[in-house]
Amino acid sequence: MQAAMSNCSSERDFLIGHIAEGYIRIQNNYISQVNHSLVSMLGYQSEKDLPELFPELIFSPNDFITYTKMFIDQHVHSKFEMSLKGGHGEKVIVRCNLLSNNKDNNTTYLLVEDITLKHQKLKELMTKSTVFEYNPYMVLITDHRGVVENVNKRFRNKTGFSEETMVGKNIFDYKALISPLCGLNHDETLRETIRKPEFVGEFSSKKTGDHIFLEEIHVASVYDNGKLCNLLFIGNDITDKKELHARLENLAYHDQMTGFIRRDVFNEVATSLKENTDKNHDKLGLLFLDLDKFKPINDKHGHYTGDRVLIECAERFKKVFRNSDVICRQGGDEFSVICPQLQCMEDLEIIGKKITTEITQHLFNIDGLNLHVGISVGGCLYSGETNSQTTLENLIKFSDNLMYEAKADPLHRCVFKNYHPQIWQNGLGACH
Repeated sequence: MQAAMSNCSSERDFLIGHIAEGYIRIQNNYISQVNHSLVSMLGYQSEKDLPELFPELIFSPNDFITYTKMFIDQHVHSKFEMSLKGGHGEKVIVRCNLLSNNKDNNTTYLLVEDITLKHQKLKELMTKSTVFEYNPYMVLITDHRGVVENVNKRFRNKTGFSEETMVGKNIFDYKALISPLCGLNHDETLRETIRKPEFVGEFSSKKTGDHIFLEEIHVASVYDNGKLCNLLFIGNDITDKKELHARLENLAYHDQMTGFIRRDVFNEVATSLKENTDKNHDKLGLLFLDLDKFKPINDKHGHYTGDRVLIECAERFKKVFRNSDVICRQGGDEFSVICPQLQCMEDLEIIGKKITTEITQHLFNIDGLNLHVGISVGGCLYSGETNSQTTLENLIKFSDNLMYEAKADPLHRCVFKNYHPQIWQNGLGACH
């Protein structure tokens, strides 16, 4: 009998010594046996290192015996996981499989599997999944053909297209989603990514309901052993940035109150229009406008009411002047307008009279106040000449003087004349 038991024990020890899993025998709350696989798993050189060191390997608040007994005695389940400290100080995550629990001799047998790599991969996968799903950028993944495999939450929210709608669709054929800016052919542009390691471009993207927003799209090609396997589209909604840039640019070039261009910008535009007039031997008009009875409105009703009057005037100007006409707020209640490609003086006079009628014939209703506002208009007609010595400053001063002449005419409040360089001395001469 003893021989049989000895043979059985030897066979068991042989098997234990050659299995890939780690083996632990706990007897009377003491680790009585481990195999070499466990030693190697934990990064130790010898089994002799384990008995005295083992209690120190546990990351749990309790020691190894207490921890295992919690599962064994309470019959929580036959498999559980724990963290052990390896021989080099690293964390080793293991899965313990309870083989048997002999309460008669207080012996427990455990098989231990190293699942550290599995945990790392699972954590990495979960991290990647979280990063993908909750990325602040829109992310779309396709196969090498451009067939959509996945889209993240940001993409779905911004575009209005669900995962079910997108997955399985070819991005190159999905014209409802992406259309290019600047007249580019988006099919060709996106397909070019297959031949390049990375592509960066800007597109207009269509949201459900034909709402358009702008985005930067980075398209990266993913290769495996030199073979294209995936295309990664990362999009950033830049609508707000574009709108902010446009607003800042508008503020830089336009008067905040009226929306008309600033004086320095007006001078550049007007100079260019004059040069075109000289080149093409056209005619252009230059008007100077100044509101009458405006100061008393500011003095009596305050600057807020005065500002409202200026805004209303600007709206009335827009009704009269052509899209090709360029309006500038010179400052205060003074405005200048350049009107290119006029045919004759009559065209200029018609414009001037229309704006006079628009301002003077209709009261300004500002918060219940009915205010009368007048306007004085001075304008000159300039005929372009080759090698002309006339400057924009000459035309501005000439029209400004005509406007003051108009102010002195209480009946008509409008003065229009042709510009003749020979009678304009140093930009300060009289108008005839």
